[in-house]
Amino acid sequence: MTAARAMPYLAAGAAGAGVGLALSAQAPLLRAAPALVGAAAAAAVAANARQTWAIGILLAAAFFPVSLIVGGARVGPPDFAVMLVVVPWLARMAARGRLAIARTPADWAVVVLFVAVAASSFASALSDGPAPPGASARKALQLLSFVALYYFVATAAQTRRTLRWTLVAFLGLSALEAIYALVFQFVPGQLGLPGIWPPYLADRAGLRAMGTVDAAFGHYMAAALILAFAIAGSSLEPQRLRRLAAVAVPILFGGLISSGTRGSLLAAGAGFVAVLAVTSQRRTVLGLAAAIAALVGAAMLIAPAVASPAKLQAAFTMHGSSHLAVRLLSWKLGWQLATAHPWLGLGPGANAVKTVELIGMPSEALRYVEGAMNAYLQAFVEMGFCGLLGLVGFVGAVIGAAIARGARGDGLALGAGAAVFVLAITGLTGPLLIGGIGHLLFALMGLAAAAATADDSAASEGVR
Repeated sequence: MTAARAMPYLAAGAAGAGVGLALSAQAPLLRAAPALVGAAAAAAVAANARQTWAIGILLAAAFFPVSLIVGGARVGPPDFAVMLVVVPWLARMAARGRLAIARTPADWAVVVLFVAVAASSFASALSDGPAPPGASARKALQLLSFVALYYFVATAAQTRRTLRWTLVAFLGLSALEAIYALVFQFVPGQLGLPGIWPPYLADRAGLRAMGTVDAAFGHYMAAALILAFAIAGSSLEPQRLRRLAAVAVPILFGGLISSGTRGSLLAAGAGFVAVLAVTSQRRTVLGLAAAIAALVGAAMLIAPAVASPAKLQAAFTMHGSSHLAVRLLSWKLGWQLATAHPWLGLGPGANAVKTVELIGMPSEALRYVEGAMNAYLQAFVEMGFCGLLGLVGFVGAVIGAAIARGARGDGLALGAGAAVFVLAITGLTGPLLIGGIGHLLFALMGLAAAAATADDSAASEGVR
């Protein structure tokens, strides 16, 4: 391998090591600055060398959502990755005077969504609503960065090789995250040992494994697990890739179980049903499911201190009752606010904590409520019916197009579409348009859109 060809690998490794060390140590900013600057420079070199590396950096950054407060906004590695990769991409097109952006099945929904953002922001500013103009501007910029991320990935992943590489990279990152959470968090926690936790998660140690992605860990695992099922059951993919996906399935399922997140487990179940309904290789998918059941049964017998039924039940219930009460309160208040302002909403950035005076609830009842705890209800609250239509249409159009392509035998399209479907379901019980999970959602949607719109000839490319 020549030095020029080795540079992207070295740069990507330096970027991952620099960001990982700086964040896991959570050193003061001045001490972490050299590592972060070096990592950013290495990531920029890798991103400009090859688009596959650019998408890989965007996916890897989503696993480190811990953020800093900058000017009232939360900014973390996923945001920096977008600035390193997407902003230069847009700047280069602007310099050439030609926008070369792939057309996707969700283009109409993007227009609807941004019309809703503009209209609700303008109406909130005129009426002196609960969403301050600064909060609306920050939310609009965040949504713009997500959409730019989506279009970059959808444009860069048009070739089968790039699509395959990036989806496998996501599976690999997710499998490493699952192993880390299982070995260093879940198993020690079940045995009453301290385990190894990043400092920003240490206050939740012992409740569940979270890897480096906080409470969204289960969502990452669910999406990757369903992607692995789809690839393992694809007759069009190379045999070695199907085998790697099959090996990843039990690892990712273990990561999902260790997260103790019921919403992620239910979403993974829905994704599994979707894959099973569409794939032509049902025997393979059912065989993998049977293998997982056998492994869980063996773990219960061999290591009851870690995986007994009572231990696994406790992992999913010991933290759930109070969270359910908060969600029920959030949904009730969110629905009241949404139906009181159904057309234009309260403005982007409106949060239940800022709307106490509108509903007469004591502030103590809302202290721990961050929005409506439902991504679609929150869109309805902030941007009204038009915003809800835009968000649902955006996600639904991408899922529908990718799964429809998957029904014609394309395992990558089916897997990407089903992974987005899983994340979309998790939005029923939590937010989606936030750092980390939002970056992952829009990156996977870009991959699903690329898979859905690729030439038919590419679907059968390179099967060996």
